[in-house]
This record gives sequence, C-alpha cells and structure tokens, in this order.
Amino acid sequence: SLPVVLVLTGVCCGTVVLADEGKPAACIVLPARPTRTEQLAADELKYHIQRMSEDELPIREEAYDLVFSTYLGGSKWEHARDVFADPADNVYVVGGTASRDFPTTPGVYDRTSNTGGKKIGPAGQCDAFVAKFSSEGTLIWSTFLGGPNYDRAYAVEVDAEGYVYVAGRAGPGFPVTPGAFQLQYGGSGYNGFYGDQNGFVAKLAPDGTRLIWSSYVGVGELCRDLAIDSDGDIYLPLGWNTQSARSKRPQWFETAFVNAFQKKPRGDLDCGVVKVLSDGSRVAWATWL
Repeated sequence: SLPVVLVLTGVCCGTVVLADEGKPAACIVLPARPTRTEQLAADELKYHIQRMSEDELPIREEAYDLVFSTYLGGSKWEHARDVFADPADNVYVVGGTASRDFPTTPGVYDRTSNTGGKKIGPAGQCDAFVAKFSSEGTLIWSTFLGGPNYDRAYAVEVDAEGYVYVAGRAGPGFPVTPGAFQLQYGGSGYNGFYGDQNGFVAKLAPDGTRLIWSSYVGVGELCRDLAIDSDGDIYLPLGWNTQSARSKRPQWFETAFVNAFQKKPRGDLDCGVVKVLSDGSRVAWATWL
C-alpha cells in the first residue's frame, strides 16, 4: 500500500511509523527541522523526510509521495505527541490541546474539554486528545481524555483487536476506573511547569465510544511511551525524582518489586519499567533500572 504521510504543525517532537515495506506509514514532522518541498502541484507534493536505520548513520534523505495532509486542532494550541498506523493504514494521533473547540465526533467517550482545575502550572490549561484517521485522511473519530487539571497524552498503541492504549501525564481528577491497578493519585504536590502531575495509562474501545479502563501510574513522573505484547499486556516506563519521595507510594509497590532486578531507586533521578495485565487490574512485575 502507499505510504500515508501525516504532517501536523505545533508539535514538540517527531515520530515516524514504518510500514512493513520500510516506507513511512505515518509521520509527525518537526517544525524545528522543516522538510524541503521538492515539488508543489495540485495533485502531488513530495517531501524529503529523514529516515534512520538501526545500524546505519548518517541519516539519508528520500522523497515520498504525500497521500494526505491535514491540520487537527481548535482555536488555541495543540501538541501532537505520538502516532500509530494499524494494518489497514488507519492513523491514530494523540497529544494535548488547550482548545475547547477541538474537533470531536458524535458518540465518542468525551466531547467536552475538561479544563478549569486548580493544579495548573505556567503551561496553562490542557486536555489530552485521541484521534483516528482513515488511510485517506478522513477523521473517523476524535475524543478528549482527561480531568480538570493539566493532562496530555504522549504515547499510543493499538492491539490486534483495535483497542487503543494511551499513556501520558495527568493531574488530580483524571478519570480512572474502578478496579484499575492504581486509583490513587501519585503527584508530589510540587506545582512545576505543568502543575501537579502523575503518569497515566488508559484503554479505549476501537470505535472511541468507551473508556474500557484507566489508571494512574507510579509517583510523580509521566509516562512517555508504552508497548503491548501478543497477550495484550502493557509495558510502561516508571520515573523517580527527589519530589517523588514526598508522595504516598501506591499499594502495588509493595509486591511488584519483590523479585525485581533492582528493588529500589538508587539516586535522585531514576527510571524503571512496569508490566500491567491486559485488563488493567494488576501489575505483574516492576523494576528500577
């Protein structure tokens, strides 16, 4: 199939997803490193995008046909943080928005911007969003995801059945679901640039209409990425800093690190990984690194 190139403005980071044939299935282009326009015509636009192989440097440039390009946003700012392309070339985009008029679609989980909370830093108000596009660039569905404080999605994955997994940063009041592995907010009370923050992970229905489950993750730090295995279990990063020690540790900390490679953080700034069961009910194991 033809590569689908999705170009979004206003992003702070770039993401490229490769299709099986090695061509980009979707990409978010970094404004700080703008692509060079090779040709502009009514029916064709070629971009040079940077592509890096695992074992070959420097980066080489290649030209690709632009299948579709679209803006996504409202009257204020948006940050697109991650992108995923499924086997049917549908494209999923997640990030954060300050726009109350951000485009959502009928019947989705949440069509209302949930900002207005008190635990907000200098970055201002923000709600997470999740959007799905067809291979031709049609918006299939789009939803807000968040509570009253600063929330932003940083990572998205989609399993073989079409369920959408999202991870990121969340403030107090984020919509966690009964039975999830961490209902307790783990922010430190430190009102930094984004306000009081904690990581989150959530699972949405394939059509975007339901929040299957949602949970906070860890203490203080955000989740910048996630991965899912063939069983649907989820792997998430953990973070630890000097502010994390101020937070009450979630109950799953008591058992998840029993057989860990590294049972405790060793410095003022540390990282780790946690495995969560597919239904979001329990942590299988965790370790610091």
